[in-house]
Amino acid sequence: MTDNDKDSEAFSPPGWSAAGGTPKKIQKYSGNVHGLGVSRPLRLTGLMKISSLEPITTGTQRMAITRLLVPLLLLLTHFAPAALAADYSAMDDKGEPVLTIYHAEGRRSERIVWFCEEIDMPYTLKFASGDLRASGEMAREVNPLMAMFPTVVYNDQVLVESAAILQLLQERHGNGKLAPAGDSPDYPKYLQWLHFAEGSAAPRFITEFLLQKAVGDNPPPPIVKAQLGRSDQVLTYLEDFLNRHPYFGGSEFSIADIMMLFNINFMSMVARHDMAPYPKVMDWKSRVESRPAFKRMREVALPNGFIGVPQ
Repeated sequence: MTDNDKDSEAFSPPGWSAAGGTPKKIQKYSGNVHGLGVSRPLRLTGLMKISSLEPITTGTQRMAITRLLVPLLLLLTHFAPAALAADYSAMDDKGEPVLTIYHAEGRRSERIVWFCEEIDMPYTLKFASGDLRASGEMAREVNPLMAMFPTVVYNDQVLVESAAILQLLQERHGNGKLAPAGDSPDYPKYLQWLHFAEGSAAPRFITEFLLQKAVGDNPPPPIVKAQLGRSDQVLTYLEDFLNRHPYFGGSEFSIADIMMLFNINFMSMVARHDMAPYPKVMDWKSRVESRPAFKRMREVALPNGFIGVPQ
């Protein structure tokens, strides 16, 4: 029994019980399953039972009841979040991961793998090594109308969109990791960057890259010229923020950083954009890529490197 378990018992009023206990990790080596399990949250399973009450007739009795109820209300306030927390297991009833990631090398699905490696969440990874077309066919089998990366199956639900998937998994399985608390000063900007990556940065990066490819060495028409320079606008915005904060989540690494790295790698490796004017961005990139979980992700999800990078 841990000290936390003892504390839970010591501060539980009569009729209450604490479940969950010491966090347990389940390690599974079968097929393409990776990672460890997730602990279950503390929850309350009962309340104080009062079978009968005598009529309260004196001030002394009222004071006694008040002295009894106030601590109970404080305890209830303290434990209520745990009591209401749902128990989202990372493993199903058959002992298999609830998360299956359909992946292609060098695609956004690597974000989901990276997240799982960060928190030791088990997952099943499906892709055809070195074959983007075959990987796409695998995703199309479960998501025929929108075969894209990432496509995940989570508790029998088919989901797409990196930020939505990461936010869901972090809220249900993160145990407080990879996101600031909702009342933290970092939370608003963390949430902004989490969705800025695909909502604002990626469209500008990719649009300018494709337009430059289409125009080549020819003078760009006005409609194209109006779109040029937007990548640098975004990079300047990122540089300014990282000049004042170590991570896009604020003071700590978060899933906002996981979201943003793919875009920076696209600009530096695929678009071959000049990144010299953005030293803070490049320093941040170096730091997050040095994380052990990122290196594990590369070993698992990028065995052939970033497929599609121009040579």
